[in-house]
This record gives sequence, C-alpha cells and structure tokens, in this order.
Amino acid sequence: MDKRLKPCPFCEGDARLALWGQYRVYCIECRANSGDYLTDKEAIIAWNQRAYENQS
Repeated sequence: MDKRLKPCPFCEGDARLALWGQYRVYCIECRANSGDYLTDKEAIIAWNQRAYENQS
C-alpha cells in the first residue's frame, strides 16, 4: 500500500497522520480530518479516496 498522503481535498494543504487514541489524517492548514480509524491503513485510504476519481 502506498502510504503517501494526498493534499487536502478542501484547501490543498499538507496532511499528517496522527494517533490520538485512534488513527486520523488531518490537514495542517484547515484542520479537515479523515475521522477516526483503528489502523493507519484505514485512515490513509479514507483520506486519499476522492469521490471525483471514481466517476466515469
């Protein structure tokens, strides 16, 4: 799995992975976040998923 984080979908800011009880990815600029996940892999997948990439 690619562990690189995509830029924030809202402001294009840099994202970071954090562990605050559970894993979360957040934007250091606007503070948008992925929500809480049990694994780093789940948090990264959620953050990197973009609705517009799945459209045909």
